[in-house]
Amino acid sequence: DVADTQRDLAALQTLFDNNATGAIGAQQLRDFLVSTFGGYGGLYSTGASVQTVNIAAALLTAWTAAFPASGTTPDAGALKQVAVTVAGTYAVEVQATATATAGRTVTLELRKNGVLVTGTRVSQKFAAAGDVESVSLFAIVTLAAGDLLTVYASADVDATSYTVQQGQFTVRRVG
Repeated sequence: DVADTQRDLAALQTLFDNNATGAIGAQQLRDFLVSTFGGYGGLYSTGASVQTVNIAAALLTAWTAAFPASGTTPDAGALKQVAVTVAGTYAVEVQATATATAGRTVTLELRKNGVLVTGTRVSQKFAAAGDVESVSLFAIVTLAAGDLLTVYASADVDATSYTVQQGQFTVRRVG
């Protein structure tokens, strides 16, 4: 019986370095398959989630359920994060459809191990009460095994009510 062992690109290149001796067996082929097609997961909201956001960014708490995962560990509980278990390059997408206090601007940002990922800060102004707006971000991020991804929210004015009607936070290994 062979195990599902996900490997990063360097490990796969070593695994298939030279097959002159015909040494590639069932385990190596299985490792290749789970490494190539594994590495995904994420979180989503299951209904309206109200959060008070302030000028200082704080963890976005809208994620209430986890997508199926392989090579990642999504946590829709208190941590609201996706942990990766295999080093590599990942495509990360965040989308939220929401309402907020009239006249306020809400900003979402991706963080890796608590630190802002450069280029991932996106904002949306809510002109009137009840306006439903959508904000999304996309990033290609190099991650090490054990890295943690989270989404943070902030506003231009403290005590801004932000209600995510629906949203997704997905991670997929691409290299």
